[in-house]
Amino acid sequence: MDESLFREVTQSIKAVFDLTARVDERVKMLIEKQNQIDTKIEGLSIHHTDLVTKVGILESRNEKEFKEQIARFEDSVKEAENTLKEIDQRLYHVEKSSHTSENRWKSVYTFIRDTAWVLLVCYLLYKLNLNLPPIP
Repeated sequence: MDESLFREVTQSIKAVFDLTARVDERVKMLIEKQNQIDTKIEGLSIHHTDLVTKVGILESRNEKEFKEQIARFEDSVKEAENTLKEIDQRLYHVEKSSHTSENRWKSVYTFIRDTAWVLLVCYLLYKLNLNLPPIP
């Protein structure tokens, strides 16, 4: 009877030890999660404070002044759009004119290349003492 009681007590102690080990692991996990949540809450609190400050500044401004600033901003955006349109048109004209000069240079290059070939053939015929074929 003493042995069975001893075994039961030992098993109970082992079960309690296992249970406390699992509880310790869970407590560690909960502490880590709590630390993460605290960090997030701290960041949100800082962000909230910044937003409250910005809202306070915006509310303290005069509505008329704010509307004037928006109107000036819209005007500057329109000016920028007009400038971009002008630049786009200029670029189009420059590209168009560069393509025509490219074609001119291509035709000049083709003429010079063909002339060089004719001169080369004539020189070779002269050096080889060959007569030109009859031209019909």
